[in-house]
Amino acid sequence: MPVGLFDILKGFFVMYFALKLIPDKRLALLCGFLVVLGHCFPVFIKFKGGKGVATAVGAYAALAPVLLLLLTAGIFLAVVLLTRYVSLGSLSAMFLFPIFLLYVSGDPAVFALSIAIFCLIIFRHMGNIKRLIAGNERRLGEKAK
Repeated sequence: MPVGLFDILKGFFVMYFALKLIPDKRLALLCGFLVVLGHCFPVFIKFKGGKGVATAVGAYAALAPVLLLLLTAGIFLAVVLLTRYVSLGSLSAMFLFPIFLLYVSGDPAVFALSIAIFCLIIFRHMGNIKRLIAGNERRLGEKAK
């Protein structure tokens, strides 16, 4: 849990301070994308990082209204509770978030950022997606075979 919390905070603080300190919002949004990209492909550990979801959630937390974040978290939880696939819950929430955010904000630059992050997260989850399609993705609580 502490690692996930730090990943969320990393995304949040980069996006928050970029939005406050950089006059051009598009450059600030680019910082949000870059923090997720850097999490997925960190230079210091041979470009082998995480899947980007927690860092993206942190970046989104600096951008989106709390109710939108709660709605997206509810979708994640509902999918995980119904299927017991954490990867499917993450992908579902990351897919729907840009749509919800565009509806709420109407800002095409923010929408473009969230689509770019979603594409990156899809790329990082390709193994999970293949296992989901093949029917051999591990479910929450299931022991490794």
